[in-house]
Amino acid sequence: EGNEYPGIPEWRANASLRYRWNRHLETALGARYQSHIFERIENTDTRNTYQAFGEQLIFGLSVQYRFDNGLAFNARIDNLFDEEAFTNRPERQSTFSIGAEWRY
Repeated sequence: EGNEYPGIPEWRANASLRYRWNRHLETALGARYQSHIFERIENTDTRNTYQAFGEQLIFGLSVQYRFDNGLAFNARIDNLFDEEAFTNRPERQSTFSIGAEWRY
């Protein structure tokens, strides 16, 4: 009942699914959800502003391949569907990154 607190979403959730295809290949899909955040105590702000922003659902995808010698390569896409999102500033759009790891 009543208004929501400014700056705090009513709902926030994170989820991820990871699947190991074999001992070398692994993939993961992640999701972040956040309900509308209001800036004003009256909850009258409905547009994305510096402190108030709408509901968002952001997905990410990653893949990793690990060799027997301990070397691994990975690739990741954040904001998979290039959603426009705000968290006190515009969130970055789809971002692709790659990496390498060596365990000895």
